[in-house]
Order: sequence, then structure tokens, then C-alpha cells
Amino acid sequence: MIPLTLGYCETHFRFGGISPSLLFRREPEIVVDCPARVIAGKPCPIMVLVNEIDQFPAEIESLELAIFSKGNAIKTVTFDLEQFAIDHPLKFKAKLFHCWIEPDQLIPGWNTIMAKVTAVVRGKRKTILSDNFPTASHDPLRVFVAHEPLPGTGRAIFGDMHAHSLHTHSPVEFGAPLETVSVMATAMGLDFAAIIDHSYDLECDIHNYRKRDKKLSNWNLQQRELTTNESFTLLVGEEISGRKGRGGVVHLGAIGHGSFVRGSGDGARIGYDRTAEPTLWEAAEQVVAEGGITFAAHPGERTSWFQALMLRRGNWELTDLTDAVTAFQGINGGFGKFWFVARKLWVKALLAGKRIPLVAGNDAHGDFNRYRAIGFPFVYVKENPQRFFGLARTGIYGDNRSKESIFEAVRSGKTFITDGPFLTISRRGISVVGEKIGSDDQIAVECESSAEFGAIRRLIVIAGFCSKIEEKVWVVRVEEQAYSLSQIIDPAVFADADYIRAEVETESGLRHFGSKAVTSAVWIGRNSCI
Repeated sequence: MIPLTLGYCETHFRFGGISPSLLFRREPEIVVDCPARVIAGKPCPIMVLVNEIDQFPAEIESLELAIFSKGNAIKTVTFDLEQFAIDHPLKFKAKLFHCWIEPDQLIPGWNTIMAKVTAVVRGKRKTILSDNFPTASHDPLRVFVAHEPLPGTGRAIFGDMHAHSLHTHSPVEFGAPLETVSVMATAMGLDFAAIIDHSYDLECDIHNYRKRDKKLSNWNLQQRELTTNESFTLLVGEEISGRKGRGGVVHLGAIGHGSFVRGSGDGARIGYDRTAEPTLWEAAEQVVAEGGITFAAHPGERTSWFQALMLRRGNWELTDLTDAVTAFQGINGGFGKFWFVARKLWVKALLAGKRIPLVAGNDAHGDFNRYRAIGFPFVYVKENPQRFFGLARTGIYGDNRSKESIFEAVRSGKTFITDGPFLTISRRGISVVGEKIGSDDQIAVECESSAEFGAIRRLIVIAGFCSKIEEKVWVVRVEEQAYSLSQIIDPAVFADADYIRAEVETESGLRHFGSKAVTSAVWIGRNSCI
């Protein structure tokens, strides 16, 4: 049995080592990746990752890049990869190379990069385009060079709150080393990222993911890799498979706690004993007691009957959102079907008086340029260029990037989620999201976008009434093309409300898709919900 999940495609697993697989090759997985977005004037990092070299040795010789952009001549650059090898704790399992495209080789806007790796595998020289995943497209990488910062820069910091690394390794997936995550996130203009590797992977032997390791070597390696600098903060933790009892297993994001929390209910690992692991509620309480934060991970996903039967998976419900669940992952990638399912549960929680803020992430296992994953075990690989690390972002109001400040902001609800525009609810120009306000306070909704993410299309203000268990919606349509907007809210809108929140939508921008942002709630001081 194997988990159905996301990540760079681990193609070597076969039941008993002999079952049929259209993906199996006697060679390491080789993947080239780069950020989907970089800041103009900054070099663009290129990663080459070679996985399972302990089982399938290979000599990696060179990387050749051909860079295309509209109206410009093709530019080529070649790297002798051995000169760009990067040290990392799991180097016995995977080789890592970092190269850089200089800023003058890219233009503002879209750039296409054809990547060709030359390697010697089993004594034969071969060429790999983008990756060597069987059935994959091997399409070039596409990079958007942004000449403007992310909307709201200076008023908020931005990060991906749900990503994985090479410490997540299973029969169908693997990620990138933490060193690469830091490099890619910084190039994209992010301020922080949270790596929450699967608890059932962190508990396994680093040499054999089928075996448990009582010494927790993988967990300890991940914890020691925690790095922070002046411009970027890397947070690490785990994605705990927490059991709900008869309701199955759901995933809990956990960051900043001091000790490992077991959770392998849907990890398809041999020897699972539900009585030896904490419940979802016990796991959340332990993390919070140790000074960490938690969040409901991808609650907008609906479990299929197959996952429920074979992997014990369940769905997040209102009763699961206890006080020990700090936050709620509103989007997992862009604002699609996932958001509408998640929003229904989140609003239900708000109307029940739960002060639970939003966070956002992408559940990316690498996937810096596009999502690549096993589509159906042993049969094919699927890809999605509209989903990647850093697409969905958690916005935190203010400019403090420290771990402590990020944690406190999430606990206090000073967050919004976005795949483009900036959005806040303010009083005298200062954000009050997550705070209590008076019913007669004069407040405004402020939003900001850019050509990259599209002009503002409409602004939505929502008031929640706990006693009536309902929300009321006011829509502000923007008649003229605008990239910034401040709309004063009539106090009558929230005079009898228990909370207010806001959403904004944009037109299709240079990124070729419309974007959205949603704030966490602002609570009304007199309300009965709190």
C-alpha cells in the first residue's frame, strides 16, 4: 500500500520489488528546477537534484541552458556541474547542484528556459531535458521576472506556510534539500517559509523509509538545518497525521515545537499501532504547550472512498478545530475548488465564535517551477504549471521576520492569504486584522495590486452574525482600472455584527490568471462570540 500524495516523483517503488511499473528505470531520478518568479536585477537560481544515488549511481557532467524570451535572441550558458555541488545532510542519498543565471540574461516578464543535463548512467552517456520522469512532458521551465515587488511589500511580509523537503521521502515522492528551499524562496521575494515534513517520514530510517528509526535521525537532521538570516526565515516542523478516532486521520501542520510528535495513521508504514500514537487533539495540545503553532492542513480537500478505505483518511470538521489548532490553511495552491470547500468550514468556525486565522501554502515537495507528481501509481506522471511553491502566500502585517514575531502574528490572527494582491482592514492607516474594534470605529478596506497580478476587479466586505449563524455580503465594484483602492466602511455595516472580514479579486494580469486575497477576521468589541 502506498500513499496518494504530491512531490517530485519517486519512480523506483514496486510491491515486493517485482510488481509491474511503467515508471521504473534503473537510474536515479534527475530533475532540474528553478523559481517560477524572480525579482528583476537578481540572479535566477537553477537546481539540479539527483535522487537515489545510493541505489543508482550516476556521474553528472554538465547542464546546458537555452534561454528564450519574446523578441530576443536565444542565449545559452553551460555549467560544469561538479563545480556547483552543494553539501547537505542527505548527500549520500541525493546529489545537489546550484547554478545561477545572471540578471542580464533575462528580461522583465516571461522567460523560457530549456534545461539539458548530460549524465553517465550505467556506463552510458545520456541527455535529460528538465527531468527523466517517464511519461512526463519534459517541457522547458518558465520564469516570470518581476520588475515590481509583491503588492504590499513594506506593509507585510510573505511566506509559504506549507512545504516539504528531502526529509519527506516515501515510495512515491521526495522533495528538495532545505538549502534549496531557502535559495528559491529568497529569489522569489518571499520573507519566510515553513517546512513541515511528514511525521511518518521523519520517524523513518534515513537509509530505508520502510523502517522506523528509534533514534529519529531524520527528525534530528531536519531540526539542525534550521537557518535564518536578515532577509529570510526558514521554519521547520512536521505534518502530523492525527487520528480523529472513528473519523479517520487528518493532517495537522506543526511548527516550532521542541520534540517529535508521532503520527503515521495514513503513512502506509508497516507496524502501525493506533494506541501508541497521540490523537489529533493530544498532538495539537503538545505542540502548543511546547511553544509552537499548529494549523489545519489542507482542510479543503475531500477524502475519496479509496483513501478512506486504504489509508484511513478523514476530513476536517468543526469539532476538530479546538483551541489548540492555531490557524486554518485556507488555500493549497490557488483559489480554486479547494478554497470554496475550506471557506465553508472556516466561516462555520467563525460563526461558532472560534477566532481562527487563515494561513496559506502549496504543499510543494520542491515544485518550484511547476507541480510534478505521480498521477496514478506505477502508470504516469502528471504536471501542473499553475501550481508551485510560493504561489499561495501567507501575508503577515508588519515587517518583523523573526520566528517569534511570525508565531505571535499567527496566534493573534494578523494574517491574510493571497496569490497576488495585498489586502487589509485598517483604522487610521494601521491594520486591525485579528484585533477587536469598537462598533463605532471608522475603518477602511485597503487593497493593492500590480500589473503582474492584474487590476482590482471587485472588493467584498463580509459581516458575520454569530447569533443568527449567517454572514452578510457587500460588494464594491471598481468601474475604472485601478491598482490601489481604499474604501471606507459604513459603520452601519458592522454595527450589530460580531466580526468583519474582506476579500478582493483582480483581473487577469501579466501572470495570465486573476488573483485574489482574503483577510482573517476583525472582531467587534461588543460581540458575544468571544
